[in-house]
Amino acid sequence: KVFLPECYHWLFDSEDSPIRHFYPPKFEVDVDGVKVPWGGVTLIPFIDPKELLDAMGVAAKRGPQLEDAERQRNEFGRALAFRHDQSQSMEVVSSMPSRFMDIPGCRVRLSDFRHPGLPSGTAHFPNELLPGCQLPAPTFPDIGWHPLSCSFETGVKVFQFEARGKSLILRLTPNVPAVPPDKTLLRLFRAPCVHIDYPTAHRGKVVAVYTPHWRQHAGGTRQQNNPRDHELMVRYHMQEWRQHGLVLDFDAAVVAAGGDAAAGRGRRGSHSSFEGLMQQPIVEIEIV
Repeated sequence: KVFLPECYHWLFDSEDSPIRHFYPPKFEVDVDGVKVPWGGVTLIPFIDPKELLDAMGVAAKRGPQLEDAERQRNEFGRALAFRHDQSQSMEVVSSMPSRFMDIPGCRVRLSDFRHPGLPSGTAHFPNELLPGCQLPAPTFPDIGWHPLSCSFETGVKVFQFEARGKSLILRLTPNVPAVPPDKTLLRLFRAPCVHIDYPTAHRGKVVAVYTPHWRQHAGGTRQQNNPRDHELMVRYHMQEWRQHGLVLDFDAAVVAAGGDAAAGRGRRGSHSSFEGLMQQPIVEIEIV
């Protein structure tokens, strides 16, 4: 409450406050299925917006009166853009010196921000790439390069524990082989960066590529790999993706035709498709 104007302080703990029940001094924390103290859910009342605004009006009349600076903080103002500018050296005076210090020598340029108007007939900003935008390669988090479907299912992990309710599951069905040619894999070493850790957006550099039969490092050295160990690692990663809400369902015909052929096998059918899926390459990434 110390960050609010003084007239609102009594709303939190005064016996006369009309909304004191919104801010109980003691409350329970639901830790069902949680093993860390910060993972619990605080069981506090929901705040009724109308009651809150009515109580704020009562508090403002009760006083002390709002200062001009406080009143201005509660009004719509100009949209501002802050950009780093080494040539600037302005002093930012703290609006709450008891809590935050002034910032001397702040190298930031301040200017009005005006969003460009939308084209005629456009109701909202389009949630898609604009015409003329060219991407050199499929990028993350853009997942629109392959057929996509979704469903609500259980099994997603939140804070290392499985969520009790259903979550959104994204299913990608790539129409490319689960096991690309070796030359395609080796081109990854030349990529400036790759995007990893769905659904977050981290970037890294490829330092090694693993297949069921070999592993190669960025320096060019190649060693033999254990097919069984590789399959176990693929299973682990597929399970981890599922816990993050992402499932890769390679087209069975593509896997059967491309996966086993890439591994030097000629079998076909569902068993062949599964084996091809387990032969997906694994890329080792160094975070940048």
